[in-house]
Amino acid sequence: MTRKKKIDKNYSAIADLVEQTIRELAETLLVTKADLKYLPSKTEFYKSMDKVMSELQTMREESTVSTDMKRQLNNHEDRLETVEEKIGIQAVV
Repeated sequence: MTRKKKIDKNYSAIADLVEQTIRELAETLLVTKADLKYLPSKTEFYKSMDKVMSELQTMREESTVSTDMKRQLNNHEDRLETVEEKIGIQAVV
């Protein structure tokens, strides 16, 4: 066998090995349509995100209201204690 034929044969073997390796990697790494069938569509995803964001906004608003009410309650408790001290009565707990 001549040197050129050996080189061509080696090159061919290497090219086949590279091609086979690429095919194997593609099979394990690439996403197929079958893999995607369980995922929601864009529309479904955005609808569900709208619901989640709406809930989050509601929770934040409720938290703000709750915090403000707690602040007002603490303020009223302080004011009542001051009035009770001035009048000289003891609170019933």
